[in-house]
Amino acid sequence: MLISVFNGEKLDIDPSVWLIKLEKELTARGYSPRTIKLYLYHNKRLLEFFKNNADIGYMGLSVSFSE
Repeated sequence: MLISVFNGEKLDIDPSVWLIKLEKELTARGYSPRTIKLYLYHNKRLLEFFKNNADIGYMGLSVSFSE
């Protein structure tokens, strides 16, 4: 399982990089501009949730966000 590779390691995630990569991937796959906008919005909200609730983590991972 991939999660076990990190074994409590703190991950540093830059949300802007994640969203830029997501936008490029969705554009390359031919998604409509409206769909891309909605995907980016909801992914940004998910990242903000974990940023504001870092103590919750995800599947045992400790997540931090660089700003």
